[in-house]
Amino acid sequence: MTSPRKSGGFSLFSLIVGIAVVAALAMLGLGVFSHAQQQAKGVTCTSNLRQVGVALHSYLADHNGRYPPSRSNPAYQTEDNGFAGVHWQDALKVYLHPYSGSPVTSTMAGPLWCPADLARRDGLAQHSYGVNTYIGGLEPLEKQNIRVEPNPGQRLYLVEATRNTRSTCNFSHNTWPFNNGDPSKPDTDVHVDFRHNGVANGLFLDGRVSALKVQNLRGQNPSKPIVAP
Repeated sequence: MTSPRKSGGFSLFSLIVGIAVVAALAMLGLGVFSHAQQQAKGVTCTSNLRQVGVALHSYLADHNGRYPPSRSNPAYQTEDNGFAGVHWQDALKVYLHPYSGSPVTSTMAGPLWCPADLARRDGLAQHSYGVNTYIGGLEPLEKQNIRVEPNPGQRLYLVEATRNTRSTCNFSHNTWPFNNGDPSKPDTDVHVDFRHNGVANGLFLDGRVSALKVQNLRGQNPSKPIVAP
């Protein structure tokens, strides 16, 4: 007497379980990939700011310690900074050339763009970083000299920022979160953009790049030394 032959196929239940397991693994893989992609963008952004820091110090060495103009008003031109009617990114473009691989403009320089910048993706910004307008007090940046700066490691020069209009963005004590304001209000134009999972990268005058959170900047005055990690 022969025994009944057992079926070697999968039951419907086994098939459903298998599909669920594959779907779960796929979702897990996508989450890991997305996290790794975000981390890569943050690393690129940090590298960009370090390159801008090198360019800034090359500029300072060539201009007797004077900063690039923080605005395009010719009234802020000095004998040492040598530029009128340009912004800081235009003044630095010659020094950024080695990092971009080609002659650069204010809207095309690779180091001036963060890959996580949504305003860049939407064509609403000229670059991803804002410059500290009054880095050493109430005098405009271009009228100051780094040679008399006692705390370069605590002076925030650039930070990831965005604004509601298509223009360059400067920041000051009136910028969120320095002013403790609400960035969702319509009258809040320029604000720091914490685009890396709650982190905004910032370049200090000593060339250091720091990962900044809201609590690191809230209520502080960027015209004064900033204690940050």
